[in-house]
Amino acid sequence: MTISLASSTGPRRFAIWQDGFPNPTIFFHSSGDSVSIAAGSHTHFSWGFSPAVSLAIPGRHYTRFSPAIPLEACPDCGVDLRDQPVTAEEKRQVFDLPPIKLQVTEYQAACKFCPNCRSRVTAQFPENITAPAQYGPAIQATMAYLNVRQIIPCARTAEIYQDLFHHRPSNGSVVQAVAKCAAQLTPAVDEIRAALIQAPVLHAGETEVRCEGKTRWLHVVSNATHTLFSYSPKRGEEGIKVRQVLTEFSGNLIHDFWGAYDTLACTHSRCNAHLLRELTACVEDGHLWAENCITALLAMKQAADQARANSEKFIDPAHRARLQKPYDDWVAIGLKAHPKQRKPPYKQGRPGRVKQSTETN
Repeated sequence: MTISLASSTGPRRFAIWQDGFPNPTIFFHSSGDSVSIAAGSHTHFSWGFSPAVSLAIPGRHYTRFSPAIPLEACPDCGVDLRDQPVTAEEKRQVFDLPPIKLQVTEYQAACKFCPNCRSRVTAQFPENITAPAQYGPAIQATMAYLNVRQIIPCARTAEIYQDLFHHRPSNGSVVQAVAKCAAQLTPAVDEIRAALIQAPVLHAGETEVRCEGKTRWLHVVSNATHTLFSYSPKRGEEGIKVRQVLTEFSGNLIHDFWGAYDTLACTHSRCNAHLLRELTACVEDGHLWAENCITALLAMKQAADQARANSEKFIDPAHRARLQKPYDDWVAIGLKAHPKQRKPPYKQGRPGRVKQSTETN
């Protein structure tokens, strides 16, 4: 977090202005070590849950000071200290929540009789006030957060509101809040989609989810900076094309061995994590070639990690060739040990594929 000194407010106390909040003021208290920051410059601070920090950020946090605790007599000898000046203060802080209550705002629109139109007319409510009773944006955003980000079912989300705010929304209200928030995120989703399409490298995957007692599929496309999820009742081509990202992507797509990805018109790379998992299964079945493939693959990964650590954009071609040759050699040995099965002559021309061994696949 980058912060800049706005002004000094006293010995060992500094008022700090921080980017990202509307006019916040954060007070840092030094316990004796000097803090020297020139006004207008910036420095970097890290802090956690600590009594050494007192926050006063309008609309976000505030510090409430309790009445001073008097010291009227010495706790050791009992002598009267009421006339003695206070020389210092020992501080202890309690972090807690204020009482939370549901706030209801009633809008009253004036109704009048128009002598010209000979009819009753009503003042216009604010654009976002569309029903006799409705939930505001803060409560709807919280419903969506609990249900989607924290993966809390609708009924339990409503139960949380009942327990905390003494008001229980219906399950349908939670669903509507999620749908409304999703609609407002459309511009952000479009930006993510556009960024992914232009990326040089993408990762794609899918996993099954249960919805209404049926198996559905959650698809994901991502890179180091952007991630886009999509939902579909289908796992294959129809599912991976839902967001129209991979259909327009022309870079290098990293994925597992699911055949639907191979139908996409882009460069393809196999996910090494999946490859290691498959090779490990072959090792457990006693195949030496698979163990040596793992050794060669991990050596290539180590070389790539070292190149990144050295801020190198690529591995020296000669060194890369030396790393790749053992892997290619052991793959060839594995393919020779598990050749692809072909249809016998009497089944030629018949539909269907010949079953292959797990190692061949």
